[in-house]
Parts: sequence; C-alpha cells; structure tokens
Amino acid sequence: MASFITTCFPYLCRNYSGDDEEEVPPINDNNDIQLQTTNDEFIPRLGSKWKDERLRLKTFEEWSNENVSKEKLAKAGFIYTNINDRVICVYCGDVYCQWLKNDDPLIEHKKSFQCPFINGYDVGNLPIGEDPFKGLKRKYGHDVVDK
Repeated sequence: MASFITTCFPYLCRNYSGDDEEEVPPINDNNDIQLQTTNDEFIPRLGSKWKDERLRLKTFEEWSNENVSKEKLAKAGFIYTNINDRVICVYCGDVYCQWLKNDDPLIEHKKSFQCPFINGYDVGNLPIGEDPFKGLKRKYGHDVVDK
C-alpha cells in the first residue's frame, strides 16, 4: 500500500522538456494547491492543462519505480514530482509515495474522500484516446457564416 503524505505539497514538479512540440505546463510557482468551485465544476490551481491525461503521463519520463505503472498513475489523476516516487493528484493535491509491488493507484486514491476526480465530479478530465470535443456542439461553416 502506498503512503499518503499530505494535501499540502511543498515541492515543484520539474518542467517537461522533451522533443515533443507541446511542453508540459509547470505547477504554479507559489505552490498553492487549492480548489475553486465554479458552476459545480472543480478547477485545480495546478493549471487546467493537467486535465489532459496525455500531458500528465509525460511528467513520468524519469519514473523508475517498477512497482506501479506510470500509465495507471496518470489515469488516476497524478503527475510525477521528480522526487523519489512521489506523485501528486492535480485535482485534490494529495501526495502519495512508497509504492509497493502491485499497488493500484486508483484504489489507493479512492481512499481520499476529498478528491473531486475520484468522487466522480466533472473536473474536465481528458482520458487518453478520448475525443476532447465529445459532448460539445461543434460549429460548422454554415452555422457561422451569415446567409
């Protein structure tokens, strides 16, 4: 079982700097991890780009812990802090570390009663492989151009 550290995360995630043209956004410099509620949606202070699972996964480039997969961690809402095996949830700020063999990040994270992502709220999560426009009404040229 992974260890839960705190909801007050005093570290910064290192910026991703790979060959990909889209760079992973940094965590806010003030380390202030709070949630705001707007229209019944939770908006993390870590930055809205972290809702994209693909970007969360990119933070795990230096992940060396073979006990748990980086794909499962990103899917469970975590980004890698580049400090030992510490990860932080982008939606609630909970930090976990000391992952053991066969730990399931989603099961560990479900122990957090305060996480809006784990509790099923619409936090705008974009899973890998899902159309980001799903559920949005698309506007086509004939919808916009005056006739």
